[in-house]
Amino acid sequence: MVSGINRTVRFPIWRLYLVVTILGGAIFSGGCAEGPLWRTGHYAPWARKKWEQEEAFADTLFKKKRVISEIASRGEAGGLKEKNAAAEELAEYALKDPIILVRIQAVRQLGNLNCPSSHDVLRQAGRDPEPQVRMTAVDSWRRMPTEIAVPALHQILNSDNNIDVRLAATKGLGDHSGSAAIGALRVALSDSDPAIRKRGMQAMARSSGEKYGDDLKAWRLYADQILGNREQLAEENGAMRR
Repeated sequence: MVSGINRTVRFPIWRLYLVVTILGGAIFSGGCAEGPLWRTGHYAPWARKKWEQEEAFADTLFKKKRVISEIASRGEAGGLKEKNAAAEELAEYALKDPIILVRIQAVRQLGNLNCPSSHDVLRQAGRDPEPQVRMTAVDSWRRMPTEIAVPALHQILNSDNNIDVRLAATKGLGDHSGSAAIGALRVALSDSDPAIRKRGMQAMARSSGEKYGDDLKAWRLYADQILGNREQLAEENGAMRR
């Protein structure tokens, strides 16, 4: 009686073990959660559809990035008129495309086109809801001439609500020299966030060439002296013109 019970129990367990072993091998041999069904799609139409959708997305992304690069190259090779035209074309991708990676690519290319239209598009990109796009705009501003870059980066430092974007703007200011950059970085030295203050000292060291390390008080004094001299010179020049 006992032997009969054991036989009836062992048989279904053996079959279950075999089924689990086969299915487990099939799943793990595919290298992903869907296993080989993901690759063939023959036994799982939903997997094939997912694969086709992702392939279509990748193909669309590749084509758009190629077009963006071609537009930017055409603008770089031309004069101011061609640069403005290229920037206006890139605006469609930088400001309106639903794919974040496309917007990032377009904003990055705008940094190679120093013209009024690219400046306008970058200002708008600086208000993109995605921080990654705004950080790319910061990088594009950083590569612009100082007289264009510093006011834009200063504005971002003062107005953006994302700490990473503000840190990027502070670092970007350090790539430029002169009293305007020092004045913008002086704001960072008084920021309520210690990370911004730290980045401000590092950026000011690159901008000025001075070496005050982590002495926040010394950096503030240095900046105030530079800004004070600038204001004094402005007053003297105004008096001479009068």
